[in-house]
Amino acid sequence: MTEELLTLKSVPDVKRVSLVAIRFKGRASAWWQQLKLQRVNSGKGPINSWEKLKKHMRQYFLPYNYARTIYTQFQNIRQGNRCVDEYASEFFTHGP
Repeated sequence: MTEELLTLKSVPDVKRVSLVAIRFKGRASAWWQQLKLQRVNSGKGPINSWEKLKKHMRQYFLPYNYARTIYTQFQNIRQGNRCVDEYASEFFTHGP
């Protein structure tokens, strides 16, 4: 949803990071502050790329086997005796 909104509003890549980061709360905010500090201490520049931010968020917040788990769930979807709408909803939730 966030990415679609940023695209709809034509937010440039260089502004996406700061616009999204100011909305971080709790654990996400603490993670972001720590990541920025680590980058300063190691001589790296700030994260200004939307793609780089997404990469770091995935690495930290998603389980290491997330892609495999989603793939397995997707492969195991069966319509069974559900109506087509219910099946399609689950299919598109897990689909690539």
